[in-house]
Amino acid sequence: MNDLKVCLDGLCQQLRYGGSSFGTDTYYPIDLSETFKSRINSKTVTSLAPLVQLMLYGGEMADGQIEDYYGRAQNMIPLVKKAFEAAFKEVDILALPTVPFTARKLPPLKANIKEQIDSGVGAGHNDGPFNIIGCPAISIPCKLDEGQKPIGMMLVAPFGQDQQLLDFAYAYERMIA
Repeated sequence: MNDLKVCLDGLCQQLRYGGSSFGTDTYYPIDLSETFKSRINSKTVTSLAPLVQLMLYGGEMADGQIEDYYGRAQNMIPLVKKAFEAAFKEVDILALPTVPFTARKLPPLKANIKEQIDSGVGAGHNDGPFNIIGCPAISIPCKLDEGQKPIGMMLVAPFGQDQQLLDFAYAYERMIA
């Protein structure tokens, strides 16, 4: 349950503050962040997708708890960065599944909130840490499963090595084409 509270609190912080990330060295276009932030307020929140509303409300509930889960999560970022910095001393690029399952069918446009949540649960497990620490990552198709659904491979490079990542991804795609 604590993981859920940290996740909801972090998502709420992201939405509340215009998509800007805290504690990372990444760049965010100010105009994009300001536009995003201007669209989320007490007058517009009910016009947002139900899943976004759920994240906001869940984050508000997590904020209301006695313990500061968001602050605790932020304090863990240096440890996560250090672990990946150590990994990148051994390898140039990390390769892992983009999501821990094959592609799911998208929910219908008029799906209820449960269907929307169920369709996306677990999709961010692998990319979340890299979003937080600011490492560049890219997902590229690597093969099809038995049902002819695409399987994505996420490639990750050390912070600041965006071009190295793009070059590697391009070389891989050319190799398997």
